Amino acid sequence: MTTLSSIPAVTTRWTEYRDELAARYPALLPFFEQAARFPKIAVLFPFLSMGRLCFSRCTRYPFFVDFIVCVTSEGEFLVERTDGRGGWVEGREIGRGDAAVATRLLVDSIPADYGAAIEGTGDDIRHDIVA
Repeated sequence: MTTLSSIPAVTTRWTEYRDELAARYPALLPFFEQAARFPKIAVLFPFLSMGRLCFSRCTRYPFFVDFIVCVTSEGEFLVERTDGRGGWVEGREIGRGDAAVATRLLVDSIPADYGAAIEGTGDDIRHDIVA
């Protein structure tokens, strides 16, 4: 699996998470593998929180997360946008579907100027973001 990030922590996380998801959260693996092929997603830092796959703009906690994906009881992938920029507890639904549909929903929801993850914490970038 290759990523487009120049940040080693991002590249390492994408590589390691494939195996971790296969072992611990296999239902998320089809989405993860599909998402890794899209540059707008592959430059973000993935992490797990409460069985949800989160995508951060930074590599260390506290994270800056606008997008979360989880698996529904029906086996669909639910894509959410967090409330407020960089929060990641509550979110609103963007849409749901199979891995291909969910990936397209996420790609289409990431703003063109969103950018890649940085080496650092959410606190390092929050002051540059206007809600």
